[in-house]
Amino acid sequence: MNDIFHIAQIIKEAYKTIESKNKRIFTFTLFPIMFAFFTVLFMKIKITKDYVGIILSSLSIFAGFFFTLIVYVTDKAANKKREFNIKIDKQEEEKEALATYLEFCEKLIIQISYSIVFCIIIVFSVLTTQYDFCVLDNYDLIVIQNTVSEWITICCNIISIALIYHFVVYLLLIVSNMYALFLNEVKQ
Repeated sequence: MNDIFHIAQIIKEAYKTIESKNKRIFTFTLFPIMFAFFTVLFMKIKITKDYVGIILSSLSIFAGFFFTLIVYVTDKAANKKREFNIKIDKQEEEKEALATYLEFCEKLIIQISYSIVFCIIIVFSVLTTQYDFCVLDNYDLIVIQNTVSEWITICCNIISIALIYHFVVYLLLIVSNMYALFLNEVKQ
């Protein structure tokens, strides 16, 4: 263990786990931004104080769940590796199955770690939607300042909603991978 934060590495490796570059760009970047623009500018939905509590509670539940899930997946992978090392007769087919399983677990751990980091980023992003950007008291600047403040608030809402959508899609990816992991376990 070391005292260096691995946040950039987690984010970089998380994007690598999505092998299709088109899917990575469209599903996890462009579509969330387009969805957020549509939601904020056309549907006039914004993150209010009522939603902040719901969003923060949901994210804290997911973050706690993800910490538990990392421990579970890591433990399952370590047990599989131990079981394999105990066997004296190491067949080539079993080696390939173990390598595939461990690679899958590593990918899942990266994705879960990314989701935890992303929860923290969303928390800060959502909190910025509640900040009042009006600070000047000069009457001549109030109109300009209110317009700028409104646009900053709109941008904060667009960014927050895009991040939330990205998180939801990534959560579905993790659920899909967990489904594959558990189904594989049941079939063996």
